[in-house]
Amino acid sequence: MTSQILVEVVHDPSGRSVHTTSSVGKFVGRNCSPRQLPMGETPRLIYWNEALQSFHKGLSAGLLRQATYTITRLGLFKVLTNKAVAANNGKPLPLYQKALCGVTAGAIGAIVGSPADSSLIRTSLTAVQAMTLNMGMLASYDQSVEFFKDFLGLGEASTVVGPSAVSGFFASTFSLPFDYVKTQIQKMQPDASGKYPYTNSLDCAMKTLKYGGPLKFHTGFPIQLC
Repeated sequence: MTSQILVEVVHDPSGRSVHTTSSVGKFVGRNCSPRQLPMGETPRLIYWNEALQSFHKGLSAGLLRQATYTITRLGLFKVLTNKAVAANNGKPLPLYQKALCGVTAGAIGAIVGSPADSSLIRTSLTAVQAMTLNMGMLASYDQSVEFFKDFLGLGEASTVVGPSAVSGFFASTFSLPFDYVKTQIQKMQPDASGKYPYTNSLDCAMKTLKYGGPLKFHTGFPIQLC
């Protein structure tokens, strides 16, 4: 619990940078692409345009979410994997079963941790993002621990640091596309005629794929990974 709160405090500025990178036109003009900016340019833009405290916008909400969402998802994942191991007669779980446990824990955790999301679209996107994030994070972490410990025979420090890096990579890879779409939906503004650029999340995803390519969904990936 304490570790997750500390993570939120440290990670909040990078999350702010990722979301700003997704909508960088707010600061530098609508015709500017995030790909044209160096990785360190987005934090500099935030600092000069909104001051230092803006890096922790929404921190209180983030801490509350960690206190509910994190406890739920981690606790459920442990309960589900323990029950699955018992059902497998004590044998280690295959990766797909860990992934299913992660998806289930993430979905329930998102519902518990996002009670303020009154919009169905936002709630749906949050739930899907949480499911993919936990599938990538928790399943890959457990699998990596087994690999580092049982197959490579590494010590305790290596079986913490190594799997954590692997887990962070897969969590970002799976969840960032949904986070990108959610950010675009939340930040979209109507044009002069009152028409919004996207009608729903699927429309946003299809237009992003058409005009930006598949890598557009991973805008800000290096920052998120850090």
